[in-house]
Amino acid sequence: MKFVVWIGGKLSTYWKKTVGKSDHRIKLMSEILHGIKLIKMWAWEALFSKGVEDVRSQEMKYINRSYIFRMMKLALHNIMLKLIVFLTLVIFVVVYQNPVTMETVGIKLAKSYTFRTKL
Repeated sequence: MKFVVWIGGKLSTYWKKTVGKSDHRIKLMSEILHGIKLIKMWAWEALFSKGVEDVRSQEMKYINRSYIFRMMKLALHNIMLKLIVFLTLVIFVVVYQNPVTMETVGIKLAKSYTFRTKL
């Protein structure tokens, strides 16, 4: 559970940084569009395009990192129930030294899926 909270915190951090970089890029583009005649007249397109590319690459760096954490969270969500059921059955066999039957597996699966739908 702490790992999921940590992933959420990292996701939030990268999202805030992404928004800040996006805001900076939008302001820069707005300034460029307002002064486009002056930029064209003095042939400064290459200079300004390089600045926009630098800001966009910084923005994309944070977007890519946030997607990594989103995928980790999604993968963890998908395998968590299966892992819990597996560990429950292993503990059931080790602690109680009972053989695993289809009935016990069915009951554990039914309880775990009921628990999941209630969340």
